[in-house]
Amino acid sequence: MPPRPERYLLIGDEGDVPVLGAMLEEFPERAAGNVVLELPPGQNLQLPLPPGMRLTILPREQVGRGVRAVAALDAWVDEWLLGEHEPSHMHAVWIGMPGDPLMERRCEELLITRPGFHLHRPYDPECAGGVSEHPGTTAP
Repeated sequence: MPPRPERYLLIGDEGDVPVLGAMLEEFPERAAGNVVLELPPGQNLQLPLPPGMRLTILPREQVGRGVRAVAALDAWVDEWLLGEHEPSHMHAVWIGMPGDPLMERRCEELLITRPGFHLHRPYDPECAGGVSEHPGTTAP
């Protein structure tokens, strides 16, 4: 049995809230990490978070959809995928926002530049057969 990740990152937008809520309800109490939501201005949501998880709301103001979420992903990668934190088994990353071109492109780039990156993507009916095809992506 593979070891449980030490750190989680979940990124999404308003369309991902139902699946994020369902996932977080199943998280172990000891889960640690970050949930990042890029939301329209003025929208604020609550999710069932284990004590070690932190929620960050990024208002989508005066910037295009996905811009702040991609910046948050990049900042997390720069902070957590270095040195002793680099092994992919230490992290589990779930990125929502299916069909968002900025996020799709960034996830594809990460899978190329960081082999073994532990990345999950949601079901996307726009992708072939309804399954997001990302080389190197592990199944949820």
